[in-house]
Amino acid sequence: MNKPTKITRKKLQLELEETSKNYMMAIYSIMEIRQAVGDKDSTMSHRDLVDKIKALYDASLESEAK
Repeated sequence: MNKPTKITRKKLQLELEETSKNYMMAIYSIMEIRQAVGDKDSTMSHRDLVDKIKALYDASLESEAK
């Protein structure tokens, strides 16, 4: 029978800090993207936001090709 590994309190706290940091970075990134496409009040649906980002990306590719 294998004995389960013990997870220390310190390790759990480090994982929590890392996860919290990653979560905050993701939230700020989403906010920056919304602001960049003009959705400062976060009123666009996710689908509209994705479509607008795709359109901007396609336009940037077209301008690079010229």
